[in-house]
Amino acid sequence: MPKSKLTRLLITFFFLLTCSVSFGQGLQISGTVRSAARHEAIPYVNIGIKKKNIGTATRPDGSFKITLKEENRQDTLTFSAIGYKELSLPVASILSGSMTVFELTEKRRHCVKWSSAARRLRSKNLVPHRAIRSCTAPRKRFTRTIFRN
Repeated sequence: MPKSKLTRLLITFFFLLTCSVSFGQGLQISGTVRSAARHEAIPYVNIGIKKKNIGTATRPDGSFKITLKEENRQDTLTFSAIGYKELSLPVASILSGSMTVFELTEKRRHCVKWSSAARRLRSKNLVPHRAIRSCTAPRKRFTRTIFRN
């Protein structure tokens, strides 16, 4: 009997050791995504590797944590959010540089305002958070606002 219990204990210990080693082989990247201009956290930024089913999103405070396999070390991690330019960085450089803060720059949008009363076009280069306020002027007859990248 004692020999059998010892054998079971050793097998169980070996099994648990192998499971912990196989789960410990991932690359873990964590950090915060924020705006480059205002230095504020950006919530719900999409983070992932393109054309692979690997990704996550930032929390409301801009923080994130993603675990990758060793085979993804040569891939590129992409950060994207509406109103911001996409940021792509190699996984190897993120791990070697110990980067924890990732800054996204705002996209500039081209706002075209067309009015049927005046029959002319006016255009401005605007930042997204200002575009709504600047392009929605008091309407005379018919005003239409078009956003283009």
